[in-house]
Amino acid sequence: MAWHRATRSRLAILAGILGLLAAARLALELPAARRVLPAAAGDIVLQEVSTDRRQVALTFDVMEGDRVVGEVLDALARMRARATFFVTGAWARDHGGLVGRMARDGHQVETLGWRGTPLAGRPQREVLQELRESRAVLQRQTGRPVRFLRPPAGDHDAGVVAAARQEGLRVVLWSLDSHDWTNPGVDYIVDRVTGRVRPGSVVLLSASDFALQTPRAMPGILEGLAREGLRPVTLDALLQEGQGGAPGGTPAP
Repeated sequence: MAWHRATRSRLAILAGILGLLAAARLALELPAARRVLPAAAGDIVLQEVSTDRRQVALTFDVMEGDRVVGEVLDALARMRARATFFVTGAWARDHGGLVGRMARDGHQVETLGWRGTPLAGRPQREVLQELRESRAVLQRQTGRPVRFLRPPAGDHDAGVVAAARQEGLRVVLWSLDSHDWTNPGVDYIVDRVTGRVRPGSVVLLSASDFALQTPRAMPGILEGLAREGLRPVTLDALLQEGQGGAPGGTPAP
């Protein structure tokens, strides 16, 4: 009996720790795009694009694993859809074949920093070093310039924006969070994206191996967009067709 009580106690402690970790990540993930920046920063922080064309940007964060991202690439290829991948420099260094495939398949590859750790609150020299190192890896692997930074979890401050500006990068957040990284169910992910998306939306998705349901959600998302006459394009294409790429309204919760 004592052994069972001790086991139950350890399980309860473990469950509590996992709950706190999930809550901490949720706190980082959801409010980040709502963070208010000084007006001077607004010209390089992108949430969505004002456009009359029925186009959206599906953006995938990648920081670990290779199974999910491979399946996502397969799903996009089947539907001849284009997307933008924000990848960490460390992941790109170790997965050059997948980065090369992204570029060959017509997708855009941009930086998520070096390891996917928060950039806000850190010395600017450290942030600049991360941006330079990750950009060097990506440009070497794709042969294309890196133009955008997504701060991990969207967590940013004036220092991050200033560092991005110094490196000629535009900060990209999102206007619609799919919540796919929480593995809430394939139907939930599909319904959330297709039910809230609009022309010019920048949709946040995950293609790391912890986002187990994202590959199975992709057919439903892409078919739902097609039914609404919405075409997924890269960020560059969305900005070229949009009206200056001005930051949009309040991100969807």
